[in-house]
Amino acid sequence: MTASFTRKIGSNRGKPRLWIEGAHLTAAGLLHGTRWTLTKTDSGLTIAADPEGKRRIAGKPGRPIIDINSAAMLGPLADAETVVVAYEPGSGRLDVRRG
Repeated sequence: MTASFTRKIGSNRGKPRLWIEGAHLTAAGLLHGTRWTLTKTDSGLTIAADPEGKRRIAGKPGRPIIDINSAAMLGPLADAETVVVAYEPGSGRLDVRRG
């Protein structure tokens, strides 16, 4: 069963920003401290747990946070107003596309 939710692309210091936190990350299997990688796809981005990943999920054990804050990292989604984030529970992966 696939779950999804919508997020706005905000801005921080003039740069586009995607902020994902809390229960959706936990449900997807992306817990605080998990290493992850970001991959650009034709339709958006994939965030996936990766033991060799350069990034780590921030926040606290009860409130994990992923903060993507640059047009280069957001790629084709940098100019989007909203995005849809889909995941399979426990998969350790989020698929992000235009909303």
